[in-house]
Amino acid sequence: KKVSQLLMENIKEKEKNDLYTLLENIYYRLGEVVEKQQNNELAKVYYDKVLANPSPELDQAALIKKGIISFEQEKYKEAYNLFSRAVDISPNGKYTTKAMEWLKETEKILKNMSD
Repeated sequence: KKVSQLLMENIKEKEKNDLYTLLENIYYRLGEVVEKQQNNELAKVYYDKVLANPSPELDQAALIKKGIISFEQEKYKEAYNLFSRAVDISPNGKYTTKAMEWLKETEKILKNMSD
């Protein structure tokens, strides 16, 4: 077994959850930092790490961030799917209104592209 795996097995459940929450925040903040530096592909990698992490705390926010990057890259279908997921995973979440606004904007563009 890996050392990290052995350590995790020995950490109490609460400490494990606290660690996951801390990692979630670190990955999210790193994503924001590199996004501000215009490194959108690396930002997406960090937002994916947020989504892969067991803590759900910032998942909705990470999906929206990824969606905005995709939207700005004119990858509208990808953006639409990300915003939809953000709404689906947390219909009453902290960022649901923002996700729905982006979703509507993306829908308009996709509709205009198909007309």
